[in-house]
Formats: sequence, structure tokens, C-alpha cells
Amino acid sequence: MGRHAVQRILMAIPVLLGVVLVGFLLMQVVPNDPALVRAGPSATPDVVEALRRDLGLDRPLYEQFGLYMWRLVQGDLGVSIINNVPVIQELGNTVGPTLELMFASLIWSIPIGITLGTIGAYWRGKLLDRLITAFAVAGGSIPVFFLGLVLIWYVGFKLQMLPFTGRGGPLWTEEGLKAIILPALTLGGVFIGPVARMTRTAVLDVLSVEHVRTARAKGLGEFQVVTRHALRNAMIPVVTLIGLQIGFLLGGAVVTETVFSWPGVGRLAVGAILSADFPMAQGTIIILSLGFILINLTVDVLYAALDPRMRT
Repeated sequence: MGRHAVQRILMAIPVLLGVVLVGFLLMQVVPNDPALVRAGPSATPDVVEALRRDLGLDRPLYEQFGLYMWRLVQGDLGVSIINNVPVIQELGNTVGPTLELMFASLIWSIPIGITLGTIGAYWRGKLLDRLITAFAVAGGSIPVFFLGLVLIWYVGFKLQMLPFTGRGGPLWTEEGLKAIILPALTLGGVFIGPVARMTRTAVLDVLSVEHVRTARAKGLGEFQVVTRHALRNAMIPVVTLIGLQIGFLLGGAVVTETVFSWPGVGRLAVGAILSADFPMAQGTIIILSLGFILINLTVDVLYAALDPRMRT
């Protein structure tokens, strides 16, 4: 398993380099001039030109990328154009809230999605199965921002039960726990449907195989047959989908953090792009891409843990 993990890590390095290159090139086609943004609209052309030389923007594009890669190797993501603060410092302040939001969204949505999918597969064709399927389809079709706005209007504004703006504090405090409920419900709510549908399909395929019939013939109860023999062998496609959905959930976190004013990496990325803060935008792109790569790496390692055939 260790060799398998090392191989996947080595394969992820070129992907990360490609993401860095694409992110760098995308920032070059933005019409705003970083030197003009930093100098301000009232700056003279001489001041703007001096800032361009100071930022290295007057050099050829390949030299700019080479210098940027050299700084990345040294752990330097640059300095924000807007507030003159190191990018790594701003990212350090926002990664924690984003991880809290992801954790709070997944800790309840994954078990519920797997449970609903398993129940639907066991009671295939029954009314309960149809209700679960309808719920899964509806949940997967609702946009993240729409669900967030509905929760803000009804739960936060009309009923005034929970706060809906900002982060109240760390997740282990009462204020922080109350503040994260609505964002976590919004982000995790769109996650349940795809997981439930994939689990239902995978469990249905496994329930008809020979080892499940053998377990029933041995006299095992239905709960043990479904959970120990059917569900475990159906988890590989489910884990695949969960890994992909968590990656897409990073994109949903950008919307959720913006809607709820959550001080995470996604909201920082949106603000950096809107304000033409190129070093900050590039830093957030790298962090979000690195998160996606780590999630896929974890899924590959889980493959080897769930199916020993993958280790060869």
C-alpha cells in the first residue's frame, strides 16, 4: 500500500505544476494592470511604470513565470497588492475556517447519503425507495446558492433561530457551532443526493452476487448481510463518487462562503479576483487545487485498503 501511495504522489506532481502554469497564465489575460491597482487610480504614469519594474511585470512572460516558480519552491507566494500582507499569512488565516466548513458538511451528509441509498436498495421498488430516489434527485438538482438563500431567509431571517453572517468562532465553541450550522446544511445538503443514488446502485449490484446469497444461507440476519457483506463490497464506486464530489464541494464552498460571508479560502479567492489582487488569487488557486489533488490521492489509497487487488 505504501508503494501505491508513493506512485500516486509522484503522479500528482505534474498535475500540480500544470495547475500552477494555468493559473499563472489566466492571471495574465485579466485586463486589469496589477501595477495600476497597487498605485491607485490617481497615480502618475511614472509611478505606475516604477511599480511595474518593481513587480517584475516589465520582464518577458517566461522570466516572470520562472521567478514565480522559484519563489514557490522557497515557500513564498508573494505579497498582496491590496493590503501589502504576505499571501501565505492570509491563506493561513482562511484555511482553518474552510476546513471547518468542509468537515461540518461531510460529517453528517456522507452517513445520511449512504444510509438512504442502502435502505432504497434493500426496499427496491417500494414506496420508501421511490421517496428516497425522489429526494436524492431533487437534492442533487438544487443549486448551492439557492439552498443557502432559502435557509438564510427562512431559518435565519424569518424565524431568527440561527446566525447567518460570518464565523462566530472556532467549531468547538457554542457561538462557532451555531454560526456553522446553516453553511454546513447548505453545502452538505447538495451532497446527500449523489451519494444516496450511487450507494443504491452499488448495493443493488452486490445484493444479487453469490457471497451475499451464501451469507443468507448460513442464517445471518438481514442487517448483517446488508452491512457486512453487501455494503462493504459496494463501497468502491461510492468512495470514488465521494472523492469526486468532495472535489466539486470545494467549488461549492466558494459560493457558500460568499453567500454566508464565511471567512474561508473561497471567499478570499472571490475577493482577490474582483479586486485584481493577482498574487492572492494565484495563491488561492494553488491551495484549492492542492486540496483537490490531496482528496483524489486519499481516494486512491482507500481503493487499496478496500480492495486488495488494487495493491498489485
